[in-house]
Amino acid sequence: MLPLARAPSAEAAVGEGDVLPEGAKQEDRLRKGIEAWKKQGVKLTTTEVTDDEWTNTQGFLRRLYTLEGDMGYLSRGFGKDKRRKAEELITTFKKRVKQADKPAKAKDVEKFMAFHAEITGYLDAFSEMLSDAPQELELEPEDVSIV
Repeated sequence: MLPLARAPSAEAAVGEGDVLPEGAKQEDRLRKGIEAWKKQGVKLTTTEVTDDEWTNTQGFLRRLYTLEGDMGYLSRGFGKDKRRKAEELITTFKKRVKQADKPAKAKDVEKFMAFHAEITGYLDAFSEMLSDAPQELELEPEDVSIV
């Protein structure tokens, strides 16, 4: 008689920080992307921009464009009106990111930074849409006191 063979147990690294769940993963990528995008703007305006940096900026734009997928995923949880606004914002965001490649390729800091400011506005607006708290419940800075 053969002993019962025991199948190896399936193990997941739950709680070890390896993988975020869907939704949290997209929001994390979005927040990191926004932070990196803002740093990119500072870098381009405070240092002498080399040809390599412009090439890197063009690659950065391509990675930034992929945030539209995360934005779309996150907007699925919005109500009908909010989702429609988010979809319009995402569509405009994608167009502007594509258009920002032209001044990056031409190494035109002034024109690129105009796109940078506009794109930053779209990213910030989308981030605000993620807030679950109604605006009347959000605290004003003077309402917060640290004891």
